[in-house]
Amino acid sequence: MLLCTVLIDIAMTQSEITFRISGKYGNEELTPSNFDIAQIRVLFDELEALLYSGKKQKDRPVITYEMRTGSVINVFKTSLQQVLAFSAILGVIEMDGGSIDRLENNSARAIENLQSFARRYDYDIEIGTSDNPARRLKVTPHTNYIRHENIMVDVEAYYYGTLIDAGGKDKANIHLDTKEAGVLIIKSDKGYLSDYKGNPLYRKFGVRVCAKQNIVTGDIDKSSFTLIELIDYQAQFDEDYLNSLISKATPKWNGVDADTWLANLRGGIL
Repeated sequence: MLLCTVLIDIAMTQSEITFRISGKYGNEELTPSNFDIAQIRVLFDELEALLYSGKKQKDRPVITYEMRTGSVINVFKTSLQQVLAFSAILGVIEMDGGSIDRLENNSARAIENLQSFARRYDYDIEIGTSDNPARRLKVTPHTNYIRHENIMVDVEAYYYGTLIDAGGKDKANIHLDTKEAGVLIIKSDKGYLSDYKGNPLYRKFGVRVCAKQNIVTGDIDKSSFTLIELIDYQAQFDEDYLNSLISKATPKWNGVDADTWLANLRGGIL
């Protein structure tokens, strides 16, 4: 059995995030010579998710890596701005008493993954940044950095862009290239795609999707997208069409209190 203590420590320069890992590999003390590359990859993936939270990473600053002795110290060097952003995430968790509910979805998921990592290998993880040596976030097999399920509600959302891929052997999906949110991968029903008239590739569409939304942050979990329908999209504004939709919808909303309706949609949370 692999037993380890993982410490994410703080370097004393202003552009480092350090993962200090100590413990045992079997009966041996953990050192750089027996620290497995698969576990380094976990640190790479979750650090990148925390730094960029699913945003486009084009033109991001360089992140360099160095391993030092002292059990195992994994040092990531990047721009000061990125280190400060990482530190701010830790600050939000600290301010909220350990809750990760207010983090963006990818950041929260990265913390959850580190929590699972700690439990799987019986690790203790201590996370910090060089700009604030006094701030450290401990993740152990006994902590519980998991988002509360009741903060995620089902919503419908609309996105507009160019459909660049569709299909899949086992799990069908479409890829929609949007200007604001990048390429979205949206689960779809095979029957819906097979029944679609004409070739949808490289055409502009509006898509109506079902998704999960965090009612605390308003952040939509892009991994939860499920296609409801494709909508032929024309970029021109049609005021008459808009007014006709408003006229059709107005009678249905007559007598509906918007605040009460929204609270019910959110599961009774105002």
